Amino acid sequence: MYVDTIYIPYQSLTQEFKILPISDIHYGHKSCDVQKLKRDLAQKVDERTIIFGLGDWADSIIVPDKRYRKDFDGTETGAIIDEQIEGLASIFRPYAKQIYGIGDGNHEDVVNKNCGTQMMKHLCDKLATDEHKPLWLGYSWMIEVVFYQGTIDRQQQTRSLIVRGHHGWGGASRTEGAEITKFSHDVKFWNCDLFLYGHVHKIKSNDVEVGVKVGKQGWRTQLRRMVVCGTYQRTYAPGQVPTWAETKGFPPVSIRNPIIYAKPHWKSGVELRVEH
Repeated sequence: MYVDTIYIPYQSLTQEFKILPISDIHYGHKSCDVQKLKRDLAQKVDERTIIFGLGDWADSIIVPDKRYRKDFDGTETGAIIDEQIEGLASIFRPYAKQIYGIGDGNHEDVVNKNCGTQMMKHLCDKLATDEHKPLWLGYSWMIEVVFYQGTIDRQQQTRSLIVRGHHGWGGASRTEGAEITKFSHDVKFWNCDLFLYGHVHKIKSNDVEVGVKVGKQGWRTQLRRMVVCGTYQRTYAPGQVPTWAETKGFPPVSIRNPIIYAKPHWKSGVELRVEH
């Protein structure tokens, strides 16, 4: 698991930031809605946006892979991996300053195991500038986001938000509450504020409440916010040739990602609000 800290300046306690977790783009697959991704980025990203990648940004399925199907190969050359990395870099380069980290999914992990290359690490390198480089987060990660006033050397009014991200595990379910139940178990094991998951191609959010001691004799409820982060890959494709998800009977899903609004609180911590 990768662990790190990032520092973000803020001007006042009325300032609100947007955490934009993006998962399961599956760029390079013909069922990837590239145009919807581009529209969402253009509409949602501004200078107060914090982008985290949750994996499976690239479809990463090459010809020797048993999952490969020519009908859904959206690349134009035989250099499938290179073309997918270049395509993602082209889409995200205008927003590179707002990308704080990109993680791996099971699709990129298969390429790493079989081909010995880290696709998302290469993507981070391509998006790097002299002022900023996205972190390569790996498969699971824990990032402390420190909002501060003043300068990086003389920080004042710091507010901390600890984010745990994991690409996710297990198959996509056919029942509405299964993902909430599955990932809620993970939330119990980590002392974090915000939990981000991908893999299952759905958008869900849930609050897990825990009791914490306050002062000598008091206590209060503390919220651990959990978000399942959606997809840009259609479950079903037009025509007679089925997608893999269609053969498994998975339900159709909407193409979108959530936004988590984060606001440094006047007392302590960071207030969170989730919008689907």
